[in-house]
Amino acid sequence: MKLYYLIILILVVFGCNQSTDPSPEPNIIWNLQVGNNWTFIDSIFTNNSIQVDSIYSEIVKQTTIDYQNEEINLSCLVEETINNKTVINNLFVNESEGLFHYGRLIESGDSVYYEISKNLLFKYPVEIGESWTYENDTVECIGKETDFLTPYGNFKCHVFKLMKEDEIIIYYCVPYVGIVGKITEYNDNSFRKRFLYYFNIG
Repeated sequence: MKLYYLIILILVVFGCNQSTDPSPEPNIIWNLQVGNNWTFIDSIFTNNSIQVDSIYSEIVKQTTIDYQNEEINLSCLVEETINNKTVINNLFVNESEGLFHYGRLIESGDSVYYEISKNLLFKYPVEIGESWTYENDTVECIGKETDFLTPYGNFKCHVFKLMKEDEIIIYYCVPYVGIVGKITEYNDNSFRKRFLYYFNIG
């Protein structure tokens, strides 16, 4: 009987000493659950002026499209600039290679239609130095675990560089959370900074 209790005690102690990582490495770069939202401070710097606006982004719904004879479930991200009232509906999905952008959903009156073009925006998982094509441009991972300070706080980020003909865009992404910062440099020496101010994800 004493041996029985000793075995039970050992099992209990051993079990209590085992731990699992409470925050395992996320397997997606951006959480696209409906209702998730992000607010950014957006600043445009030119030679003589600074324009500041707020941008609110939210995953408002899931939509299903037929793409190359396959049904794809996409998340619709609505992005609205507060001052200019500009609304953009982008379609995204996390796949095994990373985050794909599938184009836009366009609403005009009672009509809804899609501009579909599948492109890998953020490869994930990814290693520094890996590059791929996005539309006709190139994206490269240039950093991991990079510190990035926003009004919301400091984040450890994956950093992606999108090289276009007339601009360079640097994205700062936190796995599972998504984009927390974006810096755009234009050929005319103007630039734009977008920093996370607040976010709410499920």
